[in-house]
Amino acid sequence: MKHLYWLLLIALSPSCYYTVEAPQQTTTQVAQQIQARGEEATVFPPTKKPNIIFILADDMGIGRFKVALENLPASEFTQEILIRDKGQYTAVKAREDAIGSIRTVSRLAQEGVYFNNAFAASPWCSPSRLAILTGKYPQSYGVYVSNDVRVGAVTKDVSFLSEHFKNNGYATAAIGKWHLGSNKNRGGLQVHQHPLSKGFDYFFGFDHSGTKYYNSDILERNKKQVKTPEFLTDYFTEEAITFIKRNQNAPFFLYLPYTTPHGPLFLTPPVYFERFGKKGTYLRNNQRTKEVTDLTGPSQINNYNGHIYAMDLGIKRILNTLRELNLDDNTIIVFTSDHGTPGFEGIPLPANSPYKGYKGQYFDGSLRVPLLFWGPGVFRNRGVCDVNTMNFDILPTLADIAGIPLPNDIDGKSLAPFLFEANKSPVEIHDYLVWTGIQSNNQSFHTKHDYVDAPSCWVIREKDHVFRHTLNKGFELYASTDIKEEYNLYNKNAALSKGMYNKYADWFKKIPTEPLTFKGFWKEIDYRNTIVSD
Repeated sequence: MKHLYWLLLIALSPSCYYTVEAPQQTTTQVAQQIQARGEEATVFPPTKKPNIIFILADDMGIGRFKVALENLPASEFTQEILIRDKGQYTAVKAREDAIGSIRTVSRLAQEGVYFNNAFAASPWCSPSRLAILTGKYPQSYGVYVSNDVRVGAVTKDVSFLSEHFKNNGYATAAIGKWHLGSNKNRGGLQVHQHPLSKGFDYFFGFDHSGTKYYNSDILERNKKQVKTPEFLTDYFTEEAITFIKRNQNAPFFLYLPYTTPHGPLFLTPPVYFERFGKKGTYLRNNQRTKEVTDLTGPSQINNYNGHIYAMDLGIKRILNTLRELNLDDNTIIVFTSDHGTPGFEGIPLPANSPYKGYKGQYFDGSLRVPLLFWGPGVFRNRGVCDVNTMNFDILPTLADIAGIPLPNDIDGKSLAPFLFEANKSPVEIHDYLVWTGIQSNNQSFHTKHDYVDAPSCWVIREKDHVFRHTLNKGFELYASTDIKEEYNLYNKNAALSKGMYNKYADWFKKIPTEPLTFKGFWKEIDYRNTIVSD
């Protein structure tokens, strides 16, 4: 049966259109359709392979982008943080600082395509990054929390999509936080886990959850340990610019996972801190060790925003470099975060506002992430798209645009039609998205638990509803528009609940493998042990 297409105009985003139940299409197919309709066609696919810069922030909350791009009012800020931080800063200042910290990234979103319903594959760093680089659900590899990666989930058989870029003529580099190898207690980063074995020609960075922003003792350059006293965010930017300049005459793929704003947040250079706070406040901290020793609200908050501002200015410098080298017309920039922010003190609003939850939890606050594609010289669309997408869609999208074939067994799908198509794009590329693992309070607002004390949890999301099961809490069904999850519809809509449960069951039968650590929760996420009654 042929798919029927119909146009839906988006009032706030006229550049983004949708169709119903459209099949997955390659960029070439979409280009042919545009030309067949006699419409103006862009250079599509590109006459030469586009350069790609993929920038990944670390623990950056979605609220910062809601404020900057959608004018999120202070009344929608997370109230518990607002109460906790009362007297340390005002809602007005929180808004101003958030907007001021990401002006470059905001401009990229406005000039490109911003995905308003983008999700991380996991609320934890390593599983999310594994999904990005493999194009698959991390549960495919038995990865549910970062510990699963630390004990060796990335084996020789785990293929990274970055390898396909290298094999198709791209100069490749990974600069920043890797966090996809075994920890030092188990022998350190194994050869087959190293970026140089996973499709990257060059690596500068570290393999851990975080490191010191000055004088890090775990930095390496192509397996050789190095040490730099400079502010690490700036140094990552310098390394990125050097790589771009060295490879300006060949297509390049640059993976740039900054550590920003993951802790421990050392004192930024004054130029970043004083964008948000006074010099006197800066000087109350330890200048010799670059530590934030003044634990009053303004000092911590100004420093937090300063870290993000440093990354944003670094991205601006990269843009300027592209323009100087006449590379901007054939370069795509992608920006996202690995998941939402934790709820620690010192992490200010807007954090994950207006959504519920923090890092390590299976709520929108942790799972929603910013996602933008910028490439005005490569693709034609600009605006905001509301399609549900997961971060394992990013590399398939870039490969599609670059004309690079990928394996058929990945879960990610190309978003290229949203970037190129003039008048039509699919409503949804995924029938549903799934998350499962441990619902931890380890980094949340209220309490701290080890993984083993946290309940199992699984979530399935369709276009209009979210269905969740949490151990000791049971089933919950919410409308996607109920972002604060105030109205549990589970007892009112048995048919919908059963249908979503059955889809989770189908997913469970074919996708996940048993976790490598904390095996006790495996049976608790098994659909057969969490049955929805008819």
